[in-house]
Amino acid sequence: MAWDTLVFGTLSIPDSHLERWLTTEVSSSDFTGWPDLFEGACGPRSPEVMLEQLRQVTLQPHEFIELNLDRGELSVRAMLSRDAFLEVHLLLATLWRSGAACDSIGSLQLFGENTMQFGYRVEVLPRESYVEVLTVYTRRKAQQTRQWREVDAHAQASLRSLLGAPRRRRGEPDPFTGR
Repeated sequence: MAWDTLVFGTLSIPDSHLERWLTTEVSSSDFTGWPDLFEGACGPRSPEVMLEQLRQVTLQPHEFIELNLDRGELSVRAMLSRDAFLEVHLLLATLWRSGAACDSIGSLQLFGENTMQFGYRVEVLPRESYVEVLTVYTRRKAQQTRQWREVDAHAQASLRSLLGAPRRRRGEPDPFTGR
């Protein structure tokens, strides 16, 4: 069964802890409360190595992972197929959760789209983190955010470009999504 995922989030790392965060090895087993989807092992490795691994993931032409670390803020937005998502989701979640030890704050949201509907949110607070399974209501609420709209628009543009679809006129429904 084919399905795609949309991923987005930010993590703010205090400047005074940035170097320590980048270089401290961490493993997924350092954290508890993983939902079933996150079974497996990741690590031990440093966030610096994790970021490089994420940048090296082989993607299909319509997929993307955009990672940006600038002045203590890490951001991601991605559209991934099932296989790419299953390859990186635990790595991404572990990367985000590793920020808690360095007094970071942020969240990472992962959504299954099309034939597989699901949602997870990784919340990071100073000294704690957790992964929450999103309800239908909280998924719909997240779909109304600016972050969702931006990553969704980028994903739709990527698909249209790959398929050579013409630009649509304002108010005209997308031929792929019907939206």
